[in-house]
Amino acid sequence: MNYQHLRGLVIEGMSHSGKTSLLNAIKILHADKYERSLIVLGEHYSQVLHKQNGSLIRSNRIEHLEVLKSRIKILSELGDWGNNLGPASLQSRGIFYIFERFHLNHLHAFKESDISEIESKLSECNAKTVLLTISSSCIEERLSSREKYLDKGDLHRKILEYELEQDKFIRIAKESLLPTLIIKTDNKNWKEYAREALDFCGCK
Repeated sequence: MNYQHLRGLVIEGMSHSGKTSLLNAIKILHADKYERSLIVLGEHYSQVLHKQNGSLIRSNRIEHLEVLKSRIKILSELGDWGNNLGPASLQSRGIFYIFERFHLNHLHAFKESDISEIESKLSECNAKTVLLTISSSCIEERLSSREKYLDKGDLHRKILEYELEQDKFIRIAKESLLPTLIIKTDNKNWKEYAREALDFCGCK
């Protein structure tokens, strides 16, 4: 099955890598230029950790898989509808979607999990992944700007942890079934990164 009227991006990466900034820049560039219909699903609807009534809740592996499947089911149903309508241009009938923190985030949290079904479904929906990273030389600046309470010892420990976890994301991305674009966001040039991501997805 291929949903010819669907295409989209999954934005992945560590905290502070710029996922939300990129998402916002893509929305601006995409507006009125490509598909008329746009679906944007922020990380609060797909991440492993989330707040519920003020408490931080962590989904287990099975629970999180069901969350991901339910989100993809929405796309599949829209794709079925579009296919049944017959041929038409992406501009008039297509749907462009953006998911934030999704399949790679799941594997980062649950390394033994099997998400081949999830990735196959995303492939049917013509998804591509954009993984945001930060150079080692820029991690300290990003952490310091967002977590000002850290002393030097804690900051050094956090930087080492960040490098290790980011490397894990990169390894996972390289094993993914989905085409993946890795972007270093050191310069915070979100418009340029958005243009690169849209080109990668076939928005010419």
